Amino acid sequence: MQTNTPAFVFRSRHAGRPGFSLIELLTVIAVIAVLGGILIATVNRVRDSARLSKSQSNLRQVTQTLLIYTMENGGRLPYAKGNRNSSSVPPEEQHDNWIIELRNAGYNDIITLRGVGEAPDSVMFCPMALACRPHSENASYNWAMNVYLGGERLSTIDEPGLVSFMMNSRWVPSYRTWGQTEVGIPNGGPNRWPDFPYPVRSMDVNDAPDAGAGDPSACVSFLDGRVELVPRSKFPEDVTQPFWSGTRNEN
Repeated sequence: MQTNTPAFVFRSRHAGRPGFSLIELLTVIAVIAVLGGILIATVNRVRDSARLSKSQSNLRQVTQTLLIYTMENGGRLPYAKGNRNSSSVPPEEQHDNWIIELRNAGYNDIITLRGVGEAPDSVMFCPMALACRPHSENASYNWAMNVYLGGERLSTIDEPGLVSFMMNSRWVPSYRTWGQTEVGIPNGGPNRWPDFPYPVRSMDVNDAPDAGAGDPSACVSFLDGRVELVPRSKFPEDVTQPFWSGTRNEN
């Protein structure tokens, strides 16, 4: 005997099921948006932390290489800026900059300069700075040496841990490049502030070098080999301060 399924059973399974209200949908969307924002912020922090670690590692490798070269060169520090083939400098006083000195000494495994069209992924670049400024085809590196140390004897400098050695170079908006090979106090001759790209934010090539949230910092190594993030406010403007030229002893 065939039995018919009651109509009310069919309706209870389908027609009677309640749907989502507009408020519920908006609530779900809001929760997803909040979670997405948290996730993006976390990913950005992790990415920036990785960039900072890589930047410090790169600068540490370059600094250690320069210090090894200095010890093998009779304790004389290399020069920030070269004057080779200058008609105004006697031949016996001419010298190359630190990049050429290291390459001539055979440190090509560390001093690998980027060729045209190659990615800036060697230790000669600072990933954190590249995240703030677009890299230029004209730039082979973006670390710079403290100009006041060129040619000095390491043994004559008291408390080398107080003396800055290498740091972020200066971005030149007019040339859209990291073309500076020396960094010093802001006034006079070739001396320039380093770039202060940290903390990272979206920056334009026309931004002031101190643009950014809070007190921006630069990645700096010291003559004792350590690497730190140094806030702009800690950069003394007086060349007599140990940070730039150190204090001398008679040895």
